[in-house]
Amino acid sequence: MRSKDDGPEAGYALVDALVGMLILALAVIFSLDAGHEARVVADQAQEVSRAHTLLTQLLESGPRSFNDATGTSGAFDWTIETRTTGGERPIAVCHRQVKLTNVATKRAYQAATLETCPVEDAG
Repeated sequence: MRSKDDGPEAGYALVDALVGMLILALAVIFSLDAGHEARVVADQAQEVSRAHTLLTQLLESGPRSFNDATGTSGAFDWTIETRTTGGERPIAVCHRQVKLTNVATKRAYQAATLETCPVEDAG
């Protein structure tokens, strides 16, 4: 004997529940993916900020000579190059460039400036 709930509409409740669970599962998956992407972007922004700070510090207070200087600071390997620009000027002008490479991500950053050339010791 059939009960009142065994009609043709009895299966719709199960389908509705499954569709609702599917929608909820997709929302959770997309939320987790968005959270992961946000963490990656935040890490990249923090790396760029640290690189900018280190570039500025090395340009302003790093070693000043015609010999290339290299070193490691935190997560970055760095190189400072100083070259004369040439030309006829009352003072010697040098192109000073700092290059950074993140050890973990291998991303490269660089900054350059023009300044008066360092005086080499006649030693």
